[in-house]
Amino acid sequence: MSSPLMVIKQVESQLKKIIMGSQGAPEFLHTIKAYINKLALFIALINKEDITKEILEGLSDDYKELMHVV
Repeated sequence: MSSPLMVIKQVESQLKKIIMGSQGAPEFLHTIKAYINKLALFIALINKEDITKEILEGLSDDYKELMHVV
């Protein structure tokens, strides 16, 4: 099973790719709302440790000391 953070990144990527195309406005907005609801669900599942780990893993080597403190 994917972590909530990975799912959020996937959903955000999919959300950015949505285009109205030939569908009507109600269908287009319904599609966007479905992705937003999925994001909200997974955001609620994230805990502080996951957020901290994700931030620390994204830091460059210049911040290794900070990583050890946290």
